[in-house]
Amino acid sequence: MYLGIDIGTTSICAVLLNCDGEIIQTRTLPNTFAIQRTKQEHLQDANKIAQLCISIYNEMCNYGNILSLGISGQMHGIVYVDDLGKAISPLYSWQDERGNLPYKNTTYAQYLTNISGHTIATGYGSCSVFYDFINNTIPKNAQTFCTIGDYVAIQLVGAKSPIVHISNAASIGLFDIKNNKWDNDAIKKTNLPLSLFPNLTTSGAMVGKTAQGTCVYCAIGDNQASVFGSTKFDNTVIINIGTGSQISIPVNEYVEPPINCEIRPYVKGKYL
Repeated sequence: MYLGIDIGTTSICAVLLNCDGEIIQTRTLPNTFAIQRTKQEHLQDANKIAQLCISIYNEMCNYGNILSLGISGQMHGIVYVDDLGKAISPLYSWQDERGNLPYKNTTYAQYLTNISGHTIATGYGSCSVFYDFINNTIPKNAQTFCTIGDYVAIQLVGAKSPIVHISNAASIGLFDIKNNKWDNDAIKKTNLPLSLFPNLTTSGAMVGKTAQGTCVYCAIGDNQASVFGSTKFDNTVIINIGTGSQISIPVNEYVEPPINCEIRPYVKGKYL
């Protein structure tokens, strides 16, 4: 059997399939782990989210042997982890508004956009890290950061370091989408430490195995997962209406996006 878990802002969902693709069981539970500290911060408890996902996995194991587990989830947000792979901060979600606070006659997000050459909005992980860097609030023992999907993956298998898929990395910002890597030159302009940025993968890399022997694969962005799960054909337009809504078109290679559009890494070397 195969298990998929989606970590949304308001709910956490799972679907268990047999080897013929038939649905064996589903589960939808509310994500009630918001933390309120200031008006601008939009935080969630990363460890409680991970614990809920692990409990869902354990429940699904009662239906039989789960060969593999895939994860998708809310993009843009980040959680800091230490060298043991443990969260040392809350999840700063995509709704975090600290980037809109004033900084040097503009805002943190706009200043970061100006110096990096990348369009960075508040809630992007790189903006959250930049705010913490300027205000000296990056946890002292932070080894790296990752999305909540990446964090759940390493908690399921007991890994010490996340592997971030390019679909999630692009949502963090300061990412070279054309070449599918961190834009080190842009990062250097911000003075952010390059060593803090996580390791990347362009493929569905396996993060590890659970104690029960399930192969857990790196998380991918929720937009990309919604497209991949909706069609087997590339020449298809996918309209997804949720908290954020997109019209997505798979393409085989990088193209400069038209005005009012953006291009995102997809899977198997393709783009949306």
